[in-house]
Amino acid sequence: MGWLCSQTPCTVVGVTEETKLQTETRTRLVKRLNLSDLSPGACPAFRTRKPGSRVKTPRQRTVDAPFLLGAIREGVIRRLLGGKDRNELQGWLSSRFPRLTSTESEWLLEAIGGFPDPSGDGLRILEGPVVLQKSCGECVWELTAWGIWAASDDGEQRRIYLLRYSDHAAPYELARIAAAALCAANGVSAETPRPWEWHHQPHRLRDNELQPRHIEVVEYFVGNRTGRERFSGPPSLARTLYDTNAKDAARTARKHEVRRPGRDCDGCALIPDCPEVPTIRGLLGVSASGADRGTWSATNGRYYSQCPRRDHLHRQHLPGAPQSIPEQVGRAVDARLTALHRRGRTCTLNDVPWTAADWRNHDFELSAEQSTVAATALSRHASELCPLRNGASIESVQPVVDLIAFDPDCNTVVHAQPDLLYREEGEWVWRETKVTQRLPWTSEDLLAGRHRIQLAIAVLMMSDGVLGEAPASRVELETLNDGGCDIEYIDVTDPAEVDRAREVISAVTAPWRVNRSTDTNPGEACRWCPYANSCPDAAIDGGSA
Repeated sequence: MGWLCSQTPCTVVGVTEETKLQTETRTRLVKRLNLSDLSPGACPAFRTRKPGSRVKTPRQRTVDAPFLLGAIREGVIRRLLGGKDRNELQGWLSSRFPRLTSTESEWLLEAIGGFPDPSGDGLRILEGPVVLQKSCGECVWELTAWGIWAASDDGEQRRIYLLRYSDHAAPYELARIAAAALCAANGVSAETPRPWEWHHQPHRLRDNELQPRHIEVVEYFVGNRTGRERFSGPPSLARTLYDTNAKDAARTARKHEVRRPGRDCDGCALIPDCPEVPTIRGLLGVSASGADRGTWSATNGRYYSQCPRRDHLHRQHLPGAPQSIPEQVGRAVDARLTALHRRGRTCTLNDVPWTAADWRNHDFELSAEQSTVAATALSRHASELCPLRNGASIESVQPVVDLIAFDPDCNTVVHAQPDLLYREEGEWVWRETKVTQRLPWTSEDLLAGRHRIQLAIAVLMMSDGVLGEAPASRVELETLNDGGCDIEYIDVTDPAEVDRAREVISAVTAPWRVNRSTDTNPGEACRWCPYANSCPDAAIDGGSA
């Protein structure tokens, strides 16, 4: 019964065998699989490499940007197991992470204090992780599920809270949930190896622990302090769920030849030689010889130019204020367009959710007025601007695709996510769609307007060959609202437009790459900043918040 290895017989390690195992592993390999390894965006080639093939990002090199969910986990354990109050937790945060911004510190304290005490369900928080350990021939495999663990005193029940920032993100895929359930069902509470032992010592299993009869997997969203139960049942059901939904993903996760460009590229030392990631020297138009690895997207460029602190908090995944009504409508329309375009056929009026109930069926809570605005905007696209209406001339339709490129001149991984990529008569077209409150009175200069950074990096990635050998044609900006629709474009074969795009990008990347400041920049942008209410420097109504 191999939960991961298919060729070598695997033996579940129990606490009676643990001492022998600890001695043997001094000359054996310790290999680990965690839940994030099963994500469709994880790169097996990166995750199976030796530690030396990873580079440290600025967050890993300093305490400027700690892993906030990790701080929450440790803080919750200190609060619920150690009995620490808010003042003591604040002192601990200040000592452990001395360069936290006031916004981060306050948010962490609220998140730690707002985590539900599971004692009301007859459970207590566990200090250490739960690990499923197996001896497989020459190595020891460990399946770990990171989160906050809780269990009943009699061992009958066990629960894991998978910590997430916001419920706006898509639910975790079933493979990850199934692996968490299996770990909860068959794993054992353990002590984490010390940092210098991590790569050659397995977790030390605790003695005399009963296996649970009932397990639960909960996605817990620290932003709004809500939970979503994803699994509840006996260990046998967890095993079935794993075999059906996660076993193949677990095997793929250990295949070092499989490469998946994505967020793992940010910390990979092998990216300059990766055949899946285009290396584009000078893409960002700035040189930073000897600088630490950086990551950049159009969103980072826009936020940093407004306020370095906002970009910092965004990179930390810190949830801000609830989305405005226009943002909620835009998010709903974007999600529906993505789902429709994945089918590869033309959008029609029959695909439009016309009422609030219809939108609710697609997991969006919109008011009657919001649903009307969203439906009307979507109908404009379906009846006038859907590119798939052009039939046979359209191919290779790819909605919301992740594009990665590496600029060695400034040691930066560049991320972009077009709303839609497609080929028309063999040439690539990159489309961005915006839902607005009104259409512009006149045609605007796209490389000088509010979306200039996003459109400029699209122009450069297309003109520099990020999309491959097929010729690139244009970048489109589709604008929708309940009063009309419009589409404008930039010709990426025009050298003058490409030069202008380079000027736009270098103007926003140069200050960021040189400084990496996290200072505030109070001004007009504070009016739309999701962190303004918790920022002591925010300028609102002409003064500080």
